[in-house]
Amino acid sequence: DLKGRATHAANVWDFYKPRHDVEYPEVDGKLSQTCYLRALDDCYTRFSANWRDNIGGTAPSKAADYFIFHAPYNKLVQKAWSRVMLCDAVADGAASLPDAAQETVAAVLDKLGLAQPAPELANEVLGVPAWHATYADRALDLALRGAGAAGYKAKVAPAGSLSKAIGNTYTASVFCGLASLIDSQGAGLEGKRIVLFSYGSGALATMYGLRGRKSDAGRFSLAGMSESLSLAARLADREVLPPAELDLALDARAQLHCKADDRAAVAPVYPVDRMFPGTFYLTGISATGVRSYERLSLDHQRKTGGPLVPAGFLPFDTVAPATVSEAPSPAAAPLQVAENVGILAAEVYFPGTCVRQSDLEEADGVSAGKYTKGLGQDVMAFTGDREDINSVALTVFKNLLDKYGLDPRDIGRLEVGTETLVDKSKSTKTVLMQLFEESGNTDVEGATVVNACYGGTAALINAVNYVESGGWDGRYAVVIAADIAVYAKGPARPTGGCGAVAVLIGPDAPLAIDLKGRATHAANVWDFYKPRHDVEYPEVDGKLSQTCYLRALDDCYTRFSANWRDNIGGTAPSKAAD
Repeated sequence: DLKGRATHAANVWDFYKPRHDVEYPEVDGKLSQTCYLRALDDCYTRFSANWRDNIGGTAPSKAADYFIFHAPYNKLVQKAWSRVMLCDAVADGAASLPDAAQETVAAVLDKLGLAQPAPELANEVLGVPAWHATYADRALDLALRGAGAAGYKAKVAPAGSLSKAIGNTYTASVFCGLASLIDSQGAGLEGKRIVLFSYGSGALATMYGLRGRKSDAGRFSLAGMSESLSLAARLADREVLPPAELDLALDARAQLHCKADDRAAVAPVYPVDRMFPGTFYLTGISATGVRSYERLSLDHQRKTGGPLVPAGFLPFDTVAPATVSEAPSPAAAPLQVAENVGILAAEVYFPGTCVRQSDLEEADGVSAGKYTKGLGQDVMAFTGDREDINSVALTVFKNLLDKYGLDPRDIGRLEVGTETLVDKSKSTKTVLMQLFEESGNTDVEGATVVNACYGGTAALINAVNYVESGGWDGRYAVVIAADIAVYAKGPARPTGGCGAVAVLIGPDAPLAIDLKGRATHAANVWDFYKPRHDVEYPEVDGKLSQTCYLRALDDCYTRFSANWRDNIGGTAPSKAAD
């Protein structure tokens, strides 16, 4: 449900990728965290106001059943839930919180001049220095996290298992949370309300709601999605490798990334035998930059424990692109009104290789618990130079089509959210069109949406608006959120990961998306960005990035909570949502 959504947009340089010669970003970690929390505060404050106006007087934190947060690492999600509680205290008073946090929060509210609940002042409070000081208030954070542990376990943790097991997936992160929730709860989500917070550095964030429901269409159901995802079995089927292979795999990616700019044909060197059956992989890049892909057969027998990546790259012959069929797609019978628009089906992809965070701690010579407890992460997925963002998106999209027996002719919009780019002009969406060639369907709207980790949410909003629009022709929309998060060797590398989520959007969905009460936070911060084109790695200000995350969360949740209380009930979403 997008009607109550709240969005935050701002100009910050917390995380960005200015270089095109590397994959890695520039990151101001401290700024990035602050930007996240600032966006959250903004979004939740407005979302909560919309919620209270349209659903009921209770805050979303109390009235909603589950919360899903953008999760670069799990510790930040814990902080996010704390900010939700703090925003609720502004509207409802410190007495509305668990006893363990009331004294600490009351002292903070006193500094803000809020001796009494003041929901009408929630937006104004976010701009005062005393509120900004809360982003660095460790005692406040610890008090809120301790007091909110039960609520976190019941409403937030059920959506966190996949991200903890594969790491940071940028654009796909919040959708991995959604997949985790569907996988673990299945039909139990029917009748439940879910609050989702999406954030992308730079900064854009949106908070919106979803409703679990029993669909009249027997083909699509929450139980069916849960059975199809089967995340626990698929995660257990991965090969756990030593940290040395992570370094080697990322070195291979870096070499290929640099050589792709040398105007000479190059080929990846990473072995394909460790990949899952049905995985698309890169076969080479021509001298003119054309990328070619092949797919492993569905009966491919994985071979684990083979040699590490050999040194060097080998040239290859350019493969001519396939001819696109011009046959028109069949006209679908338009629906005058699309109701209960949301997620009909979902699919997840992650590589077959991973590394334990505990092994990384030992390999990096850091104290035990630095990554496992400090980041709240268990395992990190990674891939070498055989998989890029295009192949990852191809795999998850093809799996979605096959598992649900979807006809490409029935898809009218395809949108990709990613910040992992291999070309400055040609979008990943256009690469995915090769899966439409046999059907002859070229009438497919949508493009690739780029804004740090937020692109998937922007794509989702576009897809819902497409189905709900007067120009909808009755066909489905597909949204793919995917990223390969990599960092130069050092303290940031353990925060990487790789994964993709594909969702089918249409009417009469078992998981309806409620955008009416959403709250969005947008700001300009430089906490995480990628200015270099010669490497994949970002520039990151970790402390700033965390602050930005929490600020965005505070913003979004405060407004989302207000929307929730207005439209659903007087109880905060943290208490009302499941």
